[in-house]
Amino acid sequence: MPCLNHNIGEFNSHRGAIIMFRCPFCGAMARTRTSRRLSDHTIRQYHQCQNLECSESFTTLNAFERRVSSRDAPATLPPAAGD
Repeated sequence: MPCLNHNIGEFNSHRGAIIMFRCPFCGAMARTRTSRRLSDHTIRQYHQCQNLECSESFTTLNAFERRVSSRDAPATLPPAAGD
């Protein structure tokens, strides 16, 4: 799957999302080390660059932004033919 955001690295569909950010200092992949919940809708994640020459640590915020779709009540289906 192509990466739509240059700061996010990969997606593994059979295990769920594996999100890896790119280091803002050198551009290498950075692993999420831990996270802290700041509120019901915001998490601060701590990352470390995987480039041994860089190895910078940085944080990102993961927050609820907006709803993009809403699930409507299921429609009542007509009876199947022959019922």
